[in-house]
Amino acid sequence: MSESLVIGAEARFLTSARRQSVLNASAPGALVVVQSPQFRDGLWEFKVHPDPVRGVLVEPNDLSKNAPRNRYVEVALRVALMVCLATTSSDTFWRRLGSQFHILIRGHNDFYSQREQLRARGLPVTTEALAQLDQFCDTLTTISEVHKTGLGSSAAMISSLVGAILCHFGSAKPESEDAAVASAALRLIHNAAQLAHCLAQGKVGSGFDVSAAVYGSHVYRRFSPATIDSVMERLVRDGSAGEGGAPEFHPASAADVYGCVAAPWDNEYSGVRLPPGCRLMLGDVDAGSNTPKLVSGVLAWRKEKPEEANALWDRLHSLNLRVQETLRAIDEASKSDSTEYAAALSICSKLPADQWDANASPTVSKFVVLAETFQQVRAGLRKMSELAKVPVEPPEQTRLLDACLGVRGVVMAGVPGAGGFDAIFVVVVEEEAAAPGTDVGASLAPPPPRQLVEDVWRSWTEMRVGPLLSRQSDSGLRVV
Repeated sequence: MSESLVIGAEARFLTSARRQSVLNASAPGALVVVQSPQFRDGLWEFKVHPDPVRGVLVEPNDLSKNAPRNRYVEVALRVALMVCLATTSSDTFWRRLGSQFHILIRGHNDFYSQREQLRARGLPVTTEALAQLDQFCDTLTTISEVHKTGLGSSAAMISSLVGAILCHFGSAKPESEDAAVASAALRLIHNAAQLAHCLAQGKVGSGFDVSAAVYGSHVYRRFSPATIDSVMERLVRDGSAGEGGAPEFHPASAADVYGCVAAPWDNEYSGVRLPPGCRLMLGDVDAGSNTPKLVSGVLAWRKEKPEEANALWDRLHSLNLRVQETLRAIDEASKSDSTEYAAALSICSKLPADQWDANASPTVSKFVVLAETFQQVRAGLRKMSELAKVPVEPPEQTRLLDACLGVRGVVMAGVPGAGGFDAIFVVVVEEEAAAPGTDVGASLAPPPPRQLVEDVWRSWTEMRVGPLLSRQSDSGLRVV
């Protein structure tokens, strides 16, 4: 399995889990209420009760209610509660669950387009206007109709929900001052969230979005599908979570599920970050992509034409390794000679990337390598789009990204995640970092590259493009 470079964003899901009433000792079992108030249909109720085979059984409370079944919430709840039951005594588990249990899920605005909120308030689609909104705005629509921005909201939600439940029951303690305990807790949350996400989507995907939610910015090598295959087969009817609702579980016990997620996995991750003076910008494109269908299309192509697909895959893998190595080399340059590094940032911020002179300095040379290598990555993704007949980097996005790359100071521009129409990202050299000690707010100072990129987005007519507020973030899941 090839490695994925993951740059985390500041956007977070915030999930709280708490017992609302004590256990009825004469009738063990609970009503679990899950609320997501940002959606018009964001309320789900589940009956949780003991089961002689599974240990714990989770069922929707009333299928006749208006809210449709949410397979992501339902599967995450099932997996998390099975793990918790396996890590504590039965009495303790049911006592901590109580007879009524409440879960509140909220996602930062950047996960969903805020165009309707801005329009309702008569505000323009700008970073200044977005900053005026509450950080957990009402989406003014249902979950099925909301326009997502391509930041991996389902994976982030599942990771947050699983983490909150495991923390409530004491099954994981990621906030521990003991580094080994905290590391083990993150590993357990990561593995349980990966299993739940795969179950909800009906297949083993790339895994990097869950890993990003748990670990933040890093280089990730996915676990082998065989790690969870047997449990998935026992948990999901016909081996698919499909479009028709949550998977129906076969009789796998809580011990089986815990045994899967607590066992050693062969995934790998190592730290990486954007170098100082570089800023991640995210753009919301007013179109939509179905990530599972995009991924399924690529997987079908790989199965049908393995030699063709593997050749391109290997090429992209080698290019991605070069991107990772170059980012680390630039980061090291920032530490070894801060004066030379600041001068390089100043040079790069004043010209488009295709005009940078590799002979200007060692660090500028590294930025040239980074920009050129990522252009080759994009070429590979366009080739994949053509061969797989899947819009990984659609022509509309290509034209927009090329326009962004024409702006001075832009190092990279691309489509995040599985690709498609949801979003774009741009990495720019920060003007402030490029010229330390200067007053960039002065009237004679040129506009910073990020402002020029936003100007491109604002004036773009082929698609509507708006900014998101999130910047890069090295941290992942945390307890607050």
